[in-house]
Amino acid sequence: MRDILFALAIAIPVFIFAGIFYFVFRRVAQRMLSRTKTVLDNMLIESLERPIFIGIVLSGLYFPVLHLPWKESLHFEISRGFHTAFIFLAAYVGIALLDSLYRWFKLEVTSKTR
Repeated sequence: MRDILFALAIAIPVFIFAGIFYFVFRRVAQRMLSRTKTVLDNMLIESLERPIFIGIVLSGLYFPVLHLPWKESLHFEISRGFHTAFIFLAAYVGIALLDSLYRWFKLEVTSKTR
């Protein structure tokens, strides 16, 4: 029971932090982006908002789960599942960035060529 309370004591503040961070990040990014003239930075920030939030939430789940008393084999499988999720998140970030770059190139560069 003590381990579960300890895990919740880690997870709940992380979820609260993730929500606050997402809200503040979005507001600060919108203010900064309103000052720039390019569309590329707008697209990059928009594509990174969700993966950053998901990364914070995944971390908030991963670290408390490490502290729970699992059997060794179950702990290994849970860790492997989280590692797989982080790899998919990294791939998602890469694809989102490339997609933003492609959309910007299509919008800005190709419209100026013949």
